[in-house]
Amino acid sequence: MFEKLFMMPKLAKYAAGSKKWLDLFDFDVRNITTSSDTISCTISFPEKLTGNEGIIHGGITCFVIDSIAGIFAMISHNNSSQKALTKNISVSYLRPITPDIVYTITATKSSDSEIKVIITDTEGKEMSVGIVEIVFK
Repeated sequence: MFEKLFMMPKLAKYAAGSKKWLDLFDFDVRNITTSSDTISCTISFPEKLTGNEGIIHGGITCFVIDSIAGIFAMISHNNSSQKALTKNISVSYLRPITPDIVYTITATKSSDSEIKVIITDTEGKEMSVGIVEIVFK
């Protein structure tokens, strides 16, 4: 999954905790790309994370958005001794996410303290959009 990212010096100390959560939920994360201003990957959600009528629970969607924003914040932040913490998160659930599709997640910096995370389907339609306010301590 995120093993490639967790080998980066800035993320190594967070690898064990993050990997534990990702493995628990059994996400299938692939095609990770990073740059100074973006991180993206593809993800599919297992059936066990569905709630009403086969739709992925909104809390899971929020967790994924928060996790990707945190990883991106740590990669793009200049001071590796500080931790990235979520101060505020807002998620717009635009369309239902289901376990039978591979989605693309893209995180970009909106400002020094804000990261925008978009989950799109295979046709490029926005499924969920999250704005995550980050503080460093």
